[in-house]
Amino acid sequence: MTPQARGAPSRPGHRLVRRAALALVLALAVGGCGQASAPTSTSSAPPSRGGLTTRPFDGPHVTITATGAYLAWFESPPAKGVRTELARINLASGQIEATHQLGAVYFDQAVTVGDSLWVATSSPAGESLVRLNPQTLAPAGHMPIGGGGNQGLAGPSLAFAGGWLWVDASDRLLRSSPDGRLTATVSLQGAVTSSVGANSAGTMLIVGEAGKNGAGALERRDPATGALLSSRPMIGIVAPAVGGVVDSGIWASEVTGMLGYVERYDAKTLGPTPGTRFAGANGITVEVANGLAWVYPSSGGPGPSLCADPSSGRVLARLDLPQQDHVLAIGPRQLVYAEPVPNGLDYYVKTEPIPGSCRI
Repeated sequence: MTPQARGAPSRPGHRLVRRAALALVLALAVGGCGQASAPTSTSSAPPSRGGLTTRPFDGPHVTITATGAYLAWFESPPAKGVRTELARINLASGQIEATHQLGAVYFDQAVTVGDSLWVATSSPAGESLVRLNPQTLAPAGHMPIGGGGNQGLAGPSLAFAGGWLWVDASDRLLRSSPDGRLTATVSLQGAVTSSVGANSAGTMLIVGEAGKNGAGALERRDPATGALLSSRPMIGIVAPAVGGVVDSGIWASEVTGMLGYVERYDAKTLGPTPGTRFAGANGITVEVANGLAWVYPSSGGPGPSLCADPSSGRVLARLDLPQQDHVLAIGPRQLVYAEPVPNGLDYYVKTEPIPGSCRI
């Protein structure tokens, strides 16, 4: 997802971690496995690393949009009751410039639309959108989405297309005006999980959806109305997660049970592009940023970490991170990642320069 484009979706972060957890639960019922192979990579010199902040954080998540970088974390361990705080941070200095208490919710995703930062949250009580001033994080509005059945395992995702803010609400799409007025509801009949994505120009709306038995589809929909234009069946046991649209291609990740994979699909035919599949664990994800496709495990662990050509899938460079570290966000010049605190459960948030081969 393109962080420089105003209104383009940010990476799902905690949503993907919880999506993998949900997949493991469903896998006990439906089983399954993924079979995939990754193209050959090129190597890059190990970059220097530095701390972004001096204090550790519980469950950190970083989102980068056109209006800045935002850090969300748990104020208290989820086992004692989730409470989440959001901060605007300076990537260069590591300084926290503004904060906002989101409360007893999970942070799922954020997008900048016009002069507003929209934050999607979820909890056992339901999902909602919070509208904030992107500079000060002062609250400017709130829109309940409903639901509540996900219980923190998979919250709503956001996309800006056709001049509208689109929100997935499991079995339906919600269309909102940039100022937060709900203008339409589009049914995703039979779906229990879903995701949305768009290209940076806002001319394509892509939806992933799956039913209770895991049968799902990748869909292209009208960005103005949400009407279905084309659909492709998918093999995952939850909805494919749309990682972004670039160069007439859709990058998405699939959970298949014990494994997962990332692949590129043609935006017109929805057919897979040969040589673009990367295998990994359930948490493997893909993000379109800086005009490239970035593949990595969403919560550390085994799996490829790399940047690739968004059209061919050719690996440009491997990301040199220890297995226990995991990517949080891709900035214009910096890779933001989490490093576990020794003998603890929290993480330091750190940055390193993007490999030279990953700069275009």
